[in-house]
Amino acid sequence: MKFLTALCLFISVFAYSQQESLSGEYNLFTSGEENTAKTEYTLELYPDGTFSFQSYRQLKKQNEERLFVQGTWVSKGLLIELQGSKDMDLSNTKARFDTKTKKLVFYESKIPWVKGLKLPKDS
Repeated sequence: MKFLTALCLFISVFAYSQQESLSGEYNLFTSGEENTAKTEYTLELYPDGTFSFQSYRQLKKQNEERLFVQGTWVSKGLLIELQGSKDMDLSNTKARFDTKTKKLVFYESKIPWVKGLKLPKDS
């Protein structure tokens, strides 16, 4: 019985530590020369299982686009799944954390420009 209790405690601590290691801020900023495309993406994964995602895009000679989404996230090892609001449907968006490059790589999303997005984790 003690063994089972210790095993359950170990598994829950391990699962929580995995979520802690994935939580943090992920940013990507790109810009070209004057009057060319500029993009900024920020994803904050909080330890309590919530997230906020901000996107800013200004493409060549077009109006600015700003998007903000909040929701929840769950982790399964190094994989995460986002569940967002209806404004920008991030539901069932999936990403994996690349431990070598310290980037979150999105591999499945209903939003075309999110799929393939690679966000480096801030230290």
